[in-house]
Amino acid sequence: MSKTEKLTKEQEAQIPIYKKKWFDIGSSCEPADRKTAEEAISKMYKIIGKDCPKFIWVESPAVGCLVLHKMKKKSSLGDSLGDSLRDSLWDSLRDSLWDSLRDSLGDSLEGSLRDSLGGSLWGSLRDSLWGSLRDSLGDSLGDSLWGSLRNSLWGSLEGSLRGQECAYWVCFYQYCSEIVNVKYREQDQENLNVWDSLVKSMGWWFPYEGTCICCERPKTIHWETNRANPRLHCENGPALEYRDGYKVYCWHGLRVKEELIEKPIMLEQIDNEQNAEIRRIMLERYGTTKYILDSKLEPIAEDSYGKLYKKEVKQDEAIVMVPVHNSTPEPDGTIKEYWLRVQPDCRPMLENGNFGEPQELTPRNAIASTFGLRGEQYDLVKET
Repeated sequence: MSKTEKLTKEQEAQIPIYKKKWFDIGSSCEPADRKTAEEAISKMYKIIGKDCPKFIWVESPAVGCLVLHKMKKKSSLGDSLGDSLRDSLWDSLRDSLWDSLRDSLGDSLEGSLRDSLGGSLWGSLRDSLWGSLRDSLGDSLGDSLWGSLRNSLWGSLEGSLRGQECAYWVCFYQYCSEIVNVKYREQDQENLNVWDSLVKSMGWWFPYEGTCICCERPKTIHWETNRANPRLHCENGPALEYRDGYKVYCWHGLRVKEELIEKPIMLEQIDNEQNAEIRRIMLERYGTTKYILDSKLEPIAEDSYGKLYKKEVKQDEAIVMVPVHNSTPEPDGTIKEYWLRVQPDCRPMLENGNFGEPQELTPRNAIASTFGLRGEQYDLVKET
């Protein structure tokens, strides 16, 4: 049997279309299609030899965890089926589908498709969306209700299965089937279609003997989209919010506390923050130029090119900035001032992306470094 070694132009053209389609599915904020979700889950139960469960719908995974904890305390919940479903309908299914791909696709094509489809969605839907929500649940519920709930919570999270976040792997296998015409075993294709239906219809779910807790999809999701793998990010509110009010705050993919986004940042907060990563976020929100001005610093150097300011930062590199003026007047005749941040030792950025040798901290050297030059190479008259 010959293998497909290269995609046609038409098949290649479908990759970005498919990726966007499944990213939208994985980050959908539409209300769950409960009928479709329950039918898909019932089929999964049947495949592993279990009766159709009773369905309990909740507005968020947070409430799902609390419902599970309450039911466990009352001993009104059967055994978790998460491991059984993973083994039978997740791991083994993907192993079997992978075997079919190996028989149908050349190694290089297989790898490039995995990277371009599954890999890119993995970073957004699995790592950013699932990872941020899981860690947020662990912190917020575990911290507020420490003790037996924390142990129960982590057990619940481990036993949960993702709905829409699984788009990252369903997309890859469905593309190979629908676009590249890879033929899977009949039962594998049927099982993949069940996952397809589930991913398109709901959020998290917690499968147990006789009972399945099902979660609605989020109310809103905000992404940082100016990159290959979008990350959860919102500058003025929660990056992820459910209909019952459960929220997760993220800054460029990093999960942060609510007050870091919702409350004004004070100068002393930045100065006193011990965590360098959180301090950088505070600086971004506050504004580096405003931070320098509000710190009321004296210039450390001055020449005919201007003044140079330096702010020492605990456990991080110093902030060194130089103010410059736009050579072109604004429409009202005013001259706009800009502040340039430079390397703490005025090293110029070279064309190859590396930094040159350190220079003396002077305004001329600082400005020159932003053009990739050393101070002696820079002449204001020749600036363009």
